Amino acid sequence: MRYYLGIDGGGTSTTAAVANERGKIVGTGRAGPSLYKVVGLKGAMKNLRKAILAAEKKARVTSPSYAYAVFGLSGVDTLNDWKILSALMYQYFKPRFADRFRVVNDVVIALAAGTDAPFGAALIAGTGSNAYAVGPRGEAYAGGLGSVLADEGSAYWIGSQMLRAAVKSFDRRGAETALEQSLCALLKVRTMRDAVDVVYPHTKDFGAGMNRSGFDKTAIARLAPLCTRTARQGDRVAKKIVYDAAHELAAMVHAVVARAGLSRMRFDCVLSGGAWKAGALIVRPFARAVRPHAPRVRFIRVRASPVTGALRLAQRHDVSIK
Repeated sequence: MRYYLGIDGGGTSTTAAVANERGKIVGTGRAGPSLYKVVGLKGAMKNLRKAILAAEKKARVTSPSYAYAVFGLSGVDTLNDWKILSALMYQYFKPRFADRFRVVNDVVIALAAGTDAPFGAALIAGTGSNAYAVGPRGEAYAGGLGSVLADEGSAYWIGSQMLRAAVKSFDRRGAETALEQSLCALLKVRTMRDAVDVVYPHTKDFGAGMNRSGFDKTAIARLAPLCTRTARQGDRVAKKIVYDAAHELAAMVHAVVARAGLSRMRFDCVLSGGAWKAGALIVRPFARAVRPHAPRVRFIRVRASPVTGALRLAQRHDVSIK
């Protein structure tokens, strides 16, 4: 029996899956984040190994030699990222698949999870945001460079905009919004001025880099559903934040679609990530902004785990399949 290994590794968690030669998943495993730019190389490899071992245990596969493996990882944004991670995968997992593996950005496996077509586009809008397209002109990427450089439209971006809008509302230098009271209640502070004690680290009491409340990037991203609920209640500020997020995401798709040569073609655009749970509130303005630049696009919301895309790619790359 031939086996394939697929990995979906991000800033929140890591999922590994083992599939047999018929494509059936026979074991899955989960572990903590494997975004090495956040948890470090040692932490990333620890969680990757933990997820793989858990998947193999459930699959009842001992000392496997995989036909092929695909690692879809957040943070594979440059050639240097690819070189570092590819070298580590070979070093750590050589007995399992030798050089029969590929390391790609997680947006690539998102595309494979949503469509079998050779050309297409994918957009991840989760804690972070990232767009990818492959077409007659080749591959193109946009976003995905973190909150400082390029993370617009993501749940983290939405959460950050909420916090700023709530502070402006309190200061009376911005539009009044229900987000102010909602965030005060959620953060357990009297006013948004007091939120500084929750959001920022307290290095004096807790050591450099430590945050008393654990209010990190993931915590800020988790505020996004509150923005959606507030927008549905008619709050203009919350509605504008969601609307702006939709247009930022649309700009990413427009950029990669144009560079990949898909603008006039019929193609699938795969949507992945928690931000799409907002439904029509974000999907409608997003679609309206994309269609003028790609009138023949078909949007597909990924229902399956992105790790299925990694497994599909593993089977495609296994040149020994007969």
